[in-house]
Amino acid sequence: MKATFFSVFALAISAIASPVPQVNGAVGQVNGVVKSTTDIVTKKVGVKQIVDEATSVKRAIADPQVLITTIKTTVHKVNGQTTGINAIVEKVKSGALTKDAAATQAIPMFEAVHFELTEVVTKLTGAAGLDVPDVDVDTILSLVVVLVSDVLTTVKTLITEIGLRPQLISILHSVFTILAKVLTLVIGIVGAIVPGLIAALTPLLAGLGNAVLAPVLTPITGFLAGIAAA
Repeated sequence: MKATFFSVFALAISAIASPVPQVNGAVGQVNGVVKSTTDIVTKKVGVKQIVDEATSVKRAIADPQVLITTIKTTVHKVNGQTTGINAIVEKVKSGALTKDAAATQAIPMFEAVHFELTEVVTKLTGAAGLDVPDVDVDTILSLVVVLVSDVLTTVKTLITEIGLRPQLISILHSVFTILAKVLTLVIGIVGAIVPGLIAALTPLLAGLGNAVLAPVLTPITGFLAGIAAA
């Protein structure tokens, strides 16, 4: 079955013609972000507060239901932003908004998406080692697929209409980078979702069919390449 997933994934990669970095550095980057944040906080507050806050984060996701609720909340908040971005696209189609103006208006919404994903990265980092029963695996997989699909299809819809404007490149790459970190952390907690995740996201990426997006999609394609080859 792994060979089948990898073969399909290879077709997806060729369809979007993107370079494929490995995902091995993703976990290290997440740990680096956490360490850097801890170092900064250490200089600003007392040791007891640091310990209390670290414990709070570690216990933020204490059971599978909290994990599900956390991901579900992120899906809802991200969708609130992607809905706004899709509304911008409709304004461009109707002639009410220029393409450059649309890109400018979309940037704060993508920044909000990045913020929500960063928040969930912090929470998921504190959930390492959580024991997730088989009965919850499909629910978590479905939520993760919805999250990634929402972001990918929204970006495709916008870029198809206005093109990959220069001002969008940086924020889109940042969004996909943090999204890859979310995926890395989730599979670290619930490794059983990997086959389903590959099966769901591979055709989605292939369906984008837009080489213009390849440079900003490399964090996601790299992530999938890494888990497919594992």
